[in-house]
Amino acid sequence: MLTRADAAALLAVPPPKRRAITLADQRALQERLRVMLRCPSLALDDPATRGGTVTLRVGGETLGTVDEIVDEGERSWVITLSILEADLAIGPERIK
Repeated sequence: MLTRADAAALLAVPPPKRRAITLADQRALQERLRVMLRCPSLALDDPATRGGTVTLRVGGETLGTVDEIVDEGERSWVITLSILEADLAIGPERIK
């Protein structure tokens, strides 16, 4: 069972630091994802503003965002997928 002291200690741990993805890392990650997912139309779009969020897109459809985090000195990338409720109503025949 988690004690109050344990819970307080867990809450005191700072979250991983997010940082802007470099253009070189963005391009390398895009190529790796294309190969891993077998999806040549996958694209990581440049952020609208410097240091902004990189957008993940397949074809003309925006699927989510990509963020770089640094945790305990190690870099990794987090992909967040977003599906709008309105898009759930689209039947399979309309999805390209």
